[in-house]
Amino acid sequence: MRTSYRARRSGFSLPEVLLALALFGALVAITLSMLSQQVRTFYSGSAQADAAQNLRFATSILEKHVSNVGAGVPEGQPQLIYADSNVIAFNTDWMSRIAGDPFSVNVDTTMPQLMVTALTRARRFTLPGTAWQYPDTTYLVGGTNSPAETVIFWFALDGTTPPTDDYVLWRQVNDQTAEVVARNLLKPASGPFFRFLRHITPTSGSQRMDSVPTSWMPLRHLRPIHGAKNDTAAFMRIDSVRAIEFAFRTTDAAPNPTTRTYDVRRVINLPNAGKEAKKTCGDEPLLQSGTNFIAKDTVDAYGTHTVILRWNPSVDEASGEQDVVNYALWKSTTAFVIASMGDPYSSVAAGSTSYEQQDGAVLPLTTYYYALAAQDCTPSLSNLRTAQVVIP
Repeated sequence: MRTSYRARRSGFSLPEVLLALALFGALVAITLSMLSQQVRTFYSGSAQADAAQNLRFATSILEKHVSNVGAGVPEGQPQLIYADSNVIAFNTDWMSRIAGDPFSVNVDTTMPQLMVTALTRARRFTLPGTAWQYPDTTYLVGGTNSPAETVIFWFALDGTTPPTDDYVLWRQVNDQTAEVVARNLLKPASGPFFRFLRHITPTSGSQRMDSVPTSWMPLRHLRPIHGAKNDTAAFMRIDSVRAIEFAFRTTDAAPNPTTRTYDVRRVINLPNAGKEAKKTCGDEPLLQSGTNFIAKDTVDAYGTHTVILRWNPSVDEASGEQDVVNYALWKSTTAFVIASMGDPYSSVAAGSTSYEQQDGAVLPLTTYYYALAAQDCTPSLSNLRTAQVVIP
């Protein structure tokens, strides 16, 4: 018996087709879900990497610049100019157009001249993020404009993004166009963006670092010439800053509640604070007869001997070539022979109207010989002034 072709033809029933479609749909849904999860993971990892990179970049820029506050700044030009919770402005010889310039932090021969020299009085402008104008004078070195430019960093609310609490970190050199350092920054969990630390020398105890009181803020360099006779008391508060702390947060910009926040807090010491850069030196400094180098033995109530050394400044410190940076002291129990004096036992930084040193490492029944020389920035030594004292 033959089976007809129509009878032998096979196919899927409707329930089978529906089941196959359901299984296919489930497979597609699972695949799409896995792809979607992978995409979310990829973008989440990318956002976290971007946030971490953003944090590192902003931190690196601030650390490099802030640590060079006052670098290459000549005498008379202020180092820190303005300091507040979200703004710092300072002078530094950050960039030079002169190939091989030994005084500048960096060299780029293609930089515009207006970005590698100091602001002049004619270019006075309002510092970004403040209502304060700078400079009050033109700072000259050997008759030419100072090579130390003004650098300003400030945090400002970002008006270009939907969030209302994120900030932009800006950087500006002199009165030139500002540039964005980093976005998506938030205020730190506690404290301001910038905090300033100064040295405290209490009447008892050792020197320590302490925060600048909030009642002093904002700190400003209120006298045109740094170190002038009237640059004292409250006017020189900004000169007491020896370290700057910065803190902020950054986010990965992911939708809540998956947004991740990253924090940074750094304290940067200012190694150039309180020091003057001497860029030219002349002849060896002079210790004239009026220097009056004196050594005197004193005895306290317990019979302990201490030698007091006193002298007046070199003529080349506050006048003349004005290039004396310190004073060297030698000590011996035999008369000095210039060729075999060796290294000094003490060095005293210049900058006082008179000087006094105490030497308690002395023994009874001994004669001590002392020698003094001024040292300039080459460094060259002056002629010697000598004194002696007999410990009974």
